Amino acid sequence: MRKALVTAATIFTLMLSGIALPVMAQSASHTEEDVAEIVVTATRLQTPVDEVSGTIQVISAEDIEEKQARTVADALKGVPGIDLVNQGGPGKSSSVLLRGGDTRFTLVLIDGVEVNDPSNPERTFDFAHMDTADIERIEVMFGPQSTLYGSDAIGGVIQIITKKGTGEPSVDVALEGGSFGTRRGSVSARGSKGKTGWSLAASSVTTEGISAAAEADGNTEKDGYDKVTFSGRLVQEIGESGSVEFNVRSVDARNELDHYGGPGGDDPNFTGDADHLVMGARLALFPTEKWESTLSVSSSDHDRHDLNKPDPARDFKMELKFNGRSEKAEWINNLYISEDSVLTVGIDSENETGSSSYYSSEYGPYTSTLDEESATINGIFLQEQYRAESGMTATLGVRGDDHSDFGSETTWRAGFSMPLGARTRVRGVYGTGFRAPSIDQLFNPEYGNPDLEAENSTGWDAGIEVELAEEAAISLIFHQTLYDNLIAWFDADGDPSTWDDGSYKNISEATTEGVDLALSAQLGGISLGLNGSLLHTEDDQGEQLLRRPENRWGANLGFAPSEKSSLNLNAVLVGERKEWGDITLDEYTLVNLSGSYQVGENVELTGRIENLLDEEYEEAAGY
Repeated sequence: MRKALVTAATIFTLMLSGIALPVMAQSASHTEEDVAEIVVTATRLQTPVDEVSGTIQVISAEDIEEKQARTVADALKGVPGIDLVNQGGPGKSSSVLLRGGDTRFTLVLIDGVEVNDPSNPERTFDFAHMDTADIERIEVMFGPQSTLYGSDAIGGVIQIITKKGTGEPSVDVALEGGSFGTRRGSVSARGSKGKTGWSLAASSVTTEGISAAAEADGNTEKDGYDKVTFSGRLVQEIGESGSVEFNVRSVDARNELDHYGGPGGDDPNFTGDADHLVMGARLALFPTEKWESTLSVSSSDHDRHDLNKPDPARDFKMELKFNGRSEKAEWINNLYISEDSVLTVGIDSENETGSSSYYSSEYGPYTSTLDEESATINGIFLQEQYRAESGMTATLGVRGDDHSDFGSETTWRAGFSMPLGARTRVRGVYGTGFRAPSIDQLFNPEYGNPDLEAENSTGWDAGIEVELAEEAAISLIFHQTLYDNLIAWFDADGDPSTWDDGSYKNISEATTEGVDLALSAQLGGISLGLNGSLLHTEDDQGEQLLRRPENRWGANLGFAPSEKSSLNLNAVLVGERKEWGDITLDEYTLVNLSGSYQVGENVELTGRIENLLDEEYEEAAGY
């Protein structure tokens, strides 16, 4: 196999936090402690974690800071049921796979706004440019979630929730520098006054990076990365219980790329630019004591431009452009029928547009253009959530969607969460999902197929959680998801060297099933976490799905010798994975060490060593 040497990186950070601004303010109605006990992704309304049916993983701001994760991808590493694939270091394409499902089976949201890219051939979200500077928590729901979220939530949902402004206005500043010429800085200000809460943040990162193509294959030219992110969130309370909220996020990233992974992949002048703008507005009101009504509108814009100029190694020009935009409106009503019953009724409408172009002077020259095309999908859903006096909760939901091209789909989901005594809880859920074909799959003039139907999934999971002691718990979860009617490439003449006769068709199936285990304990100033995932995947030919390890284990050890200092050791072992070209990627163990020391009341010094053992590993072959 090919290997890439990823040298250990040492990073030091100076953080100035909680610097008060000369403005007095009132605290908002919810504290951070309240938020940490509540999730919103599972049912589309605030729900205690114990009442969620199915599996949800919550990565809090404290978890992120303990690991010193500077990107969402890094924050998700080591979480049971999640695998990540990065193609070559900082800023390079980063994919997330939930329980063995394809990356296109996951819907990604930022503060409720869908951010999957309509111009991407498979409508996925690239986690490469999403940093953690202003993140309050990340909620991950596993299994089909289309009943509440429609298309793309065929295998799960990841929602990234940013920090609100609460309490006295303050400013946080962080400056960071380390190996590979890495420099990072962020500044954020947030607070509230009266019924108004606000939050602003800006961050930037620049690094010389490493070669995106594996150094073990003779690639030594470094591929740098620069990115600037701005975000803002404003919440205005209305009356006793209503609110209006606005949020915006922009990302401007520039990447140095390599032509491909493997020998000779280096390219000194191949660059990629990516711009992303997310905007959302939400109005929430209580027309009556038992009726909560929320109206939301949002948009997500993606622009990508890759350019390869001629050089001595490759005397040709190659240029790719992708432009995607999605706009969505939804109206959700929660009807509090009784103290034990909540009925949710929602309607939504989403329109997406996409265009792309490809030019290469290597052969021909050759040009392929997808002029702007659009698709609309309208949905309506119902969900009943019931809580019994025994502490058991049950949810039942159904949804209907109508797509402008392939027609209609119906999905449903049912689940429960039930205590067994004071220290044990069991959960179970069964549901279905669908994913609409992408703009590229439907309309690309070279290989698109307007007759494509939706991809479908059926999945269940069942688990048990036991509180072993006041500060110790263990959980065991079994799961299975069946994917059918999957869209795959159909080669009409069976010759892979000729692509002009092929197109997409609904011809594939896949199965994923496995077990997730997690153990956590707190012993004084020592925290311990252990987790493992055993996964079996299989396509319709009986072959293991690519890039899915059959086993993955994680461990986390935290130590706080004093109130001012802390150390954290994090390790992940990833098993063998199959890759394209009949390649098997070796298993690897990645160990990170981080620490912090409170220098003064508002000053903290942090440091971390990434890849402490200097492990050679690849998450994708040749990168």
